[in-house]
Amino acid sequence: MNIPIVQVLIPGSNGGADVFEALGVPVGDGTTILTIINYEDYSPGELKVMSTGGATFSATIQAIDARTGATILKLDAGKLPPVTTRDPTTLNATEQLIVWDQNDS
Repeated sequence: MNIPIVQVLIPGSNGGADVFEALGVPVGDGTTILTIINYEDYSPGELKVMSTGGATFSATIQAIDARTGATILKLDAGKLPPVTTRDPTTLNATEQLIVWDQNDS
């Protein structure tokens, strides 16, 4: 399975090392990242996204679900290969979200 999982990083302060915050997946056109962030430990601010290949992108928060921590990030530049999703209008609130590599089917 080759799902394009990315790391969400908080840039290090004063030139220090970046800090791992979460994992996520590129969705849509590849410029949007779906992730879960624990907002009890993190205050919204600058973020970076790092691909499995090591490429790093600056990102901004586009939307937050305060109940679950589900967060949509937007890459400031560039794009990544997105995961395939089904039509969201057919989802029910009680359904699980399942991600798979369509090349694996």
